[in-house]
Amino acid sequence: MLEPDPHLTLLPGRPPLETKGLWRVKLCALLFRPIVIMWMLMRQRNMVRRVEATLDEVAQCHDRTELEQLLGKPVYAVSGEVCDAPDPPDLIECYESEGCCIDLWFKDGRLHDVSGFVKPTLWDMVLAGGSETEAGE
Repeated sequence: MLEPDPHLTLLPGRPPLETKGLWRVKLCALLFRPIVIMWMLMRQRNMVRRVEATLDEVAQCHDRTELEQLLGKPVYAVSGEVCDAPDPPDLIECYESEGCCIDLWFKDGRLHDVSGFVKPTLWDMVLAGGSETEAGE
């Protein structure tokens, strides 16, 4: 049975994306947009498969030791209050492994759910035209 790690620092929300080198990414995306878009689509397909495979492996973990052998130590934890889910968790432990972000949702001291997504990069933000990257410059 997995329980929350009591030693994790609780953050008020997810940390912002690091924007170092943003100008280079913007320049490359402007000059080589068709190539960058094809590369990003291939990357996204591959990473989605990797996230799904990682979630399957996490489902097989029976204790924290197995989990940390698979994903490493959790990077941070956030309060479940930041979540808009109908049944929000008390705590979300966040792991980052090989471009995947895996979240373990805990409610009442027990594992409630597991979710995962592809970790966003500067390339994703620039190609999406996100204003989030503009604020970090």
